[in-house]
Amino acid sequence: MSAKPGLCKSCSSARTRAWRDANPDEWERHRRRSYLKQKYGITPEQYDEILAAQGGVCAICGDPPADSRGYRMHVDHCHSTGRVRGILCGPCNRGLGNFADNPTRLLAAVDYLHR
Repeated sequence: MSAKPGLCKSCSSARTRAWRDANPDEWERHRRRSYLKQKYGITPEQYDEILAAQGGVCAICGDPPADSRGYRMHVDHCHSTGRVRGILCGPCNRGLGNFADNPTRLLAAVDYLHR
């Protein structure tokens, strides 16, 4: 929804809120498209393609998306290059983050678990 020329910021914001409230599904599609494009440089269609290529499951643990709250799986990306690596469930995504995407730390954790 674009701002109407000649409206002050307050009126434009009120107009946008009214449209958002009257069109929640369209607003969610717009919000998601903008978020994925801005944060990861991909479209919702590309997200769906990546997930389909993974068989519709987490790229690490293979679990299907099972969040009862309706949350989608997470886009995993390299923090230094921004390159999207795959789609992960919440626990796997947090796990990588907690290990700072560091393979040495992850391998040390695997060794620890095998002891």
